[in-house]
Amino acid sequence: MPSVSSVSSATSTTRARTSPGYTAAPSLDDVLAGRESLKRGMEGDSVRWLQQKLGLEDDGKFGPATEKAVRAMQKRSGLEVDGIAGRQTMGRLQDGYQPGPVNPTRPTQPAPEGTGTKRPFRGFREVSEEKLRDALPPQAKHLAKTFIDTARKYDLDPRFLVAISKFETGGWTSSAFKDKNNAMGVSNSKGPISFARAEDSIERMAKGLANPKGYYRNAQTIGQVGAIYAPVGAENDPNGTNGHWPRSVGKFTDEFARLLG
Repeated sequence: MPSVSSVSSATSTTRARTSPGYTAAPSLDDVLAGRESLKRGMEGDSVRWLQQKLGLEDDGKFGPATEKAVRAMQKRSGLEVDGIAGRQTMGRLQDGYQPGPVNPTRPTQPAPEGTGTKRPFRGFREVSEEKLRDALPPQAKHLAKTFIDTARKYDLDPRFLVAISKFETGGWTSSAFKDKNNAMGVSNSKGPISFARAEDSIERMAKGLANPKGYYRNAQTIGQVGAIYAPVGAENDPNGTNGHWPRSVGKFTDEFARLLG
C-alpha cells in the first residue's frame, strides 16, 4: 500500500485558484485521515489522486463522471453508495482497489428492462423530472425531484420508488401520507411511522433497499423484493393479500416506464 508521502504531488491543494463552479478540495492528508471528504463540485490535487485510483482522466475536477465512478466503486466494495469519497472509500482505494475496464465508447448499460414482477429495480435510470412531475397528482408533484435524486444516490430505478409510493399511499391519498408525511408505507409494529418530511420517508425506503447487508441484498427484481417485504402467508397476511404488493408495484413501475421512458 503506498504511503501518503509517496504521492506528494497530491498532498497539497491550491485553494486560491479553482475553476468556475468548483471549490477547493481539502488536502489528501486530511481526507485519508478521515477528517475531510471529497465530493462533487470540488477541485484539487486530492481529487486528481482519487481519479487516478479510479482509472479516470485526472483533471482534478470532481464532476458527474467522478461521482459515478465513486458510486460504482462503493457498490462493488460493499460500502454505502453515496458518491462521496470519505474515510472508508479512500481507505479501500489505498488498499489496492482495481477499477473495472474503462471504455467510454461502450458505457455500462442497466440490466434488461423486464416487466412486472420480473423487472429489475437496481441500477439508476435517468428520467425527466418535468415528465415525472406531470405524471404525479398535485399533492405529490413536489416529490418528483426527490424520487429521482434519491434513486440516483442509492443506484435504484426511480420509477420503482414512485411505484412503491403510489401503491403504499393509495395514489397519495392515504392518511399516512397526508398526516404523517409517510410517502412509502414505512411501518413498525405499531403501524405507519411519522416523518418530519415526506422526503425523509423516501430516503428511508431507498436506503433500506440498497443496503448491501440488509434484507434485500440478494434481491434483483420487484418480485424478489415483494417476497421479502410482503411475504404471502406471513402473520400480518391472514387473507393472502400480500401477493398484491409485487404485482401492483410491478404494474405501476411498468406504467411509469411507459410514461417516462
